[in-house]
Amino acid sequence: METTPLKSTFNTTSAVFLKIAAISTAALAFVGVYTFYRNNLWHPKVIVNSIDYRNGIADLTIDGKKFILRGDSTFLINFDWGIKFGFTFLPDGKRVYDRIEITKRGMVHEVVRQADSPSTLSFTGFNEQTYWNDAFNQYSYYGPTDSVKR
Repeated sequence: METTPLKSTFNTTSAVFLKIAAISTAALAFVGVYTFYRNNLWHPKVIVNSIDYRNGIADLTIDGKKFILRGDSTFLINFDWGIKFGFTFLPDGKRVYDRIEITKRGMVHEVVRQADSPSTLSFTGFNEQTYWNDAFNQYSYYGPTDSVKR
């Protein structure tokens, strides 16, 4: 059977279009998987270096980058994630900053640090003799423990 120039041009053109369509589909699938990962599985790593609740200033390290969080601002970390100061209303109507919150799509996802919680900045290392006592005694709803006796 003879191949006419029209049929060979059509076959070559459709082969090129099929290759372009396959590459485009693969690229879109990769972008979709990456977007799903960043929006649903990934979580920002926030380290609290210092906090001044009275003035509403916090020195943070977010995913390895230093950042200073101030006042009522909500800082967009990445994709759907943000960070802000949480506050409590006093009876006289004033607001008092008392926590740092990680937000997802504008809603609180996790409270990183509260004003009345002990700071982990002073942690100097692991002490097997007192580890469990220290771990449970930092919370008021646990009674005094003596879990490690040696």
